[in-house]
Amino acid sequence: MNYREYLLGTLLDRYERSAGFRKGDEGGRRRLLHPMKEAALSQAMENIDEKKSFLSELDRLKEEGILDYSWLRYERGNLVESVWLLSGEKARERAYYLLDRTPLSSQLARLRINIEETLSAIEVEDRASESQEESGAPSAREGRTGEAEQQLRIRRFLLDMLESIEKRQRIPRFFRRGERINGELLQALLFLYKNKTEETERVFSARNYGDSKYFEKILKAPLLSILREIDRNSPYEGQGDETLFENYGLCRWPEVLQFCGGISVWLEEEEPIRFHGECYGAYLNSETFRHIKRLELSGVERVLFIENLANYLWYLKKRSPSELVIWHGGFYSPLRGRWFRKIYEAGKRAGSAISYFHWSDIDLGGFRIFARLKRNIVPELKPYRMDTETLRSYRDRALPLCGESYRRKLEALLGDPEYRIFHSLIEEMLRSGLRLEQEQLL
Repeated sequence: MNYREYLLGTLLDRYERSAGFRKGDEGGRRRLLHPMKEAALSQAMENIDEKKSFLSELDRLKEEGILDYSWLRYERGNLVESVWLLSGEKARERAYYLLDRTPLSSQLARLRINIEETLSAIEVEDRASESQEESGAPSAREGRTGEAEQQLRIRRFLLDMLESIEKRQRIPRFFRRGERINGELLQALLFLYKNKTEETERVFSARNYGDSKYFEKILKAPLLSILREIDRNSPYEGQGDETLFENYGLCRWPEVLQFCGGISVWLEEEEPIRFHGECYGAYLNSETFRHIKRLELSGVERVLFIENLANYLWYLKKRSPSELVIWHGGFYSPLRGRWFRKIYEAGKRAGSAISYFHWSDIDLGGFRIFARLKRNIVPELKPYRMDTETLRSYRDRALPLCGESYRRKLEALLGDPEYRIFHSLIEEMLRSGLRLEQEQLL
């Protein structure tokens, strides 16, 4: 065993966890290490050579003015009772130096600076966007429907982290010991705040970290933890991992936009691409979407957004010629949000009255997906097959509600006017204890 690393590492850990460290109080009681109560040390002391090595290391560290120790009563020269760091900054600095370890106070100071710099960059971004909007230029955030709420939650998270560092003098659980990775996590979070388009993970990783797989291997898991905290108690809580990243414009693969109905798009060419005859469904990839100069609807009387892909494909078999059916997916990404907005704006330009519907699961996520689309893009939106009658008709295929926390979240929607259209359905769900997946209707 490397007794120097063990002794100094353990004593510094205890110092950094102490109330004295948090309060900046250099006095107070010693942080003691009791070797005979440490399983690894106690076992090693049974070997006479190990004991000699241990006692020799204690003497060297004592001579260097780093620590001191006391003997167990009647066991002088044999068994050590307690070991402690000497008080004073000089002893600690020497201990940190010998371990090649950055003091926690320095790591906290660096992390605080990194967070403050990220918040400053966010302020610069916000001022630039406001300036563009005031000048009449397209907003730098065009298409990020509902992004203001996301941005607010990111800012609040960063401010909460500063407050946590100040109060607890600990590295928050979302960050790591080591300055580099924390700076990289904050760089990624700033990118998500500013991002207004679709970016694939590997392109993002290569561009920002010089390695196409670095993000996936090193940063993705801790950044996912941060995003889950940011979205906690928000309408977007509970999304799958990939959907959560897509909601911020970072995707594993380019998105595919599936639809069926009377859409025409103009790219660079003067002649439009007409999809009216694609009765089995059509799609655009994200790169094609970015090159659309114009989008128009014709012969469309009803637009239906469908959450789940299986239901979308099933519905195409019964679609009427005047319907435009769109695969919605879960919580839409920035790119998908712009796609939906282009369709809605084209419908408004068409002049004829078009009705808009959305079909999701009869559950908490489905209600939140509907509300987001209605709030941010389609104010006339109505639910399709998301009602009390549907739940009762398919109750034999329904699933139980997911515990008390889920029930409380449903109950909270009863007090929210945004979900008024679902209030009677939610009351029925609470009475019956049931929810209904969309696929069960097929």
